[in-house]
Amino acid sequence: MKFSSSTALLFALATGAQSFTVSGLGGSQRITTQGQLISAAAVNTLTSSRPASSRLSTRLLTSMSGGSTEPYTCKASHILVKTEDEINLIFDGLQNAGWDFANVAKESSQCPSGKSGGDLGWFGKGMMVPEFEQAAFQGKVGDLVKVKTQFGWHVLRVDEQSFEKPKPEPLAVRARHILVQDEGEADLLMEQIQGGSDFEGLAQQQSSCPSKAQGGDLGWFGRNQMVKEFEEACYAAEVDDLMKVKTQFGWHVLQLTGRKAPPADLTVQDLAALLADPAAREAAQLVDVREPDELQREGSLAAQGFVNIPLSQSQDWAPKIARGELLDRTKRTVVLCKKGIRSTQMAQFLLTQAEFEDVASVAGGMDAYAQDIGLP
Repeated sequence: MKFSSSTALLFALATGAQSFTVSGLGGSQRITTQGQLISAAAVNTLTSSRPASSRLSTRLLTSMSGGSTEPYTCKASHILVKTEDEINLIFDGLQNAGWDFANVAKESSQCPSGKSGGDLGWFGKGMMVPEFEQAAFQGKVGDLVKVKTQFGWHVLRVDEQSFEKPKPEPLAVRARHILVQDEGEADLLMEQIQGGSDFEGLAQQQSSCPSKAQGGDLGWFGRNQMVKEFEEACYAAEVDDLMKVKTQFGWHVLQLTGRKAPPADLTVQDLAALLADPAAREAAQLVDVREPDELQREGSLAAQGFVNIPLSQSQDWAPKIARGELLDRTKRTVVLCKKGIRSTQMAQFLLTQAEFEDVASVAGGMDAYAQDIGLP
C-alpha cells in the first residue's frame, strides 16, 4: 500500500523511498521500493491465522485467570475525512442506513487505504497515533467508533483482535534455494527433495543462481535484503520448511535452514549479579565496545573481566572474530557500551556474521550501570 500524502504519517512505520541491493538471486539486482503505510515486516509478524472462536477462547481464559484482557494486536479499517459534519453523516449512514463500509471508504476516505476499502491490516501498540490506538485496542470486534486525531476525523471499525503474544521476529534468517524458470521444474525438484534427494547436489546441478556453487546456500540475511516475495516466505517459515516461491527472477525451491533470534537485553541488575558470581563471570566473556577516550573519561572495566574492542576499529577486529580469533563463539557473550546502542550493533554482528550462539547487550549501557548500580 503506497502513500502519497501527509496522511500516511498516521502510521509510525511509514518510510520514504528507499533502495537496497539483492544479491544471490540470479545475480545482483538494485531494487527500489516505496514506503508503505504498514511495513511487510509488521504484517508478517502480527497477522494471526487462528479462527475467531479460538481467539475468543483465549480471551475468556485470560480473563478467568486474572490476566490482561487487552489485545496484543488489532486489525481495523477506517474512513478519514476533514470535518466533524462529514464524519457524522458517514457514521449515521453506516450505523442506520446500511451503507457498505468498503464502498464508502473507496469513495470518501482521504487516506490512501481508502483504495483498499479502508483496510489497515494488523498493527500493534505504538504503530498508530495514541487516539486511534486507544479506540482500536479498547473497542470490541465489530465496533464503529468516531475518532479525532491530528489528521482529521475517522470512523474506525474494529475487524479483529488477537490476544496471543506475537512471536518475536528473527534478527536474521538463513536459507538455501534452487532457482529455475519453469514451475514444472520447481514441482519436480520439490518431489525429489521430499523423496530424499540431496538438496545441495540438485542445486549444484540445476540452479541458475550463482549460489549453486555453495549448494544454494545464501547465508544469513535480514529484512530488506531480498525481494519481497522471497523475504516474506523466509520470515514466515520454520527451520527445515520446504516451499516453492515465485519472484521476478523465476521459481525458487526454497528451504529455511536457520532463524537467528535478536540479541537478549541484559539489565544492569543482571550484569551486577553476573559480576558478583565468580562461576557465572568465568563462564561468560565480557566485551566493552567503548572508545579509548570514553575509557579515559569513564574508567575501564578490565578489572571486572571486560575486554575492550572499540566498535570504531571493526576493520581490524571483525575479520579476526569471524575467523574464530579474539573471542569464543561458543561462550555466553555480554556486550557493553556507553548507552546500549553500539553494544546492540556489536551483538547483532556476533550473532549473524560470526555465528555466535548466545549474545546479550546491556540495556542502557555504562550510563545506566553507573547510575543504578555503581562500579563494583
